[in-house]
Amino acid sequence: MSLGPTDWGLFADMLASLTALEVLAIHALDTLSERPRKIVLPRSLKIAAFINSDSDFDRAIGVGLQSSHPPSLRTFILGNSGHSELWNGLNIATQIILDRIIPDEQPLLGFRATKLIYSCNQSKELGLLLDFVVYSLPDPVREIVIDMNACGSDELFSLTK
Repeated sequence: MSLGPTDWGLFADMLASLTALEVLAIHALDTLSERPRKIVLPRSLKIAAFINSDSDFDRAIGVGLQSSHPPSLRTFILGNSGHSELWNGLNIATQIILDRIIPDEQPLLGFRATKLIYSCNQSKELGLLLDFVVYSLPDPVREIVIDMNACGSDELFSLTK
């Protein structure tokens, strides 16, 4: 889905009006040339999933989280990349799931949660991936859960550190 310059205001207003929304999942959102500045999620939201959204959208969500701190957000699923704006806006108790993201130090800067759930498919590079994930974890992380789909397969790119 692509939103043009005039669509962002309507999209943000629509989200703000959904006062009973508990689950929000957005897949493949492209901001095009217009960079949203801030997107405030409804305070009623319990689960948010953003898969394959672009980094400008992720930043706008992070800025919105920092300004509003939805108290009921319990689970946050991210399937692209993380940004410090996102991590700073999330409650430390929020369950964070990275879906097939190869984390590196930059996207995890500012990560404050003590538990990280990493979801991936089985692949021949899994050993390298696990080593890389554990090595690059931020200091606050005390528990990591790896949810592996044994039937699937990821096309992982080369991991260098």
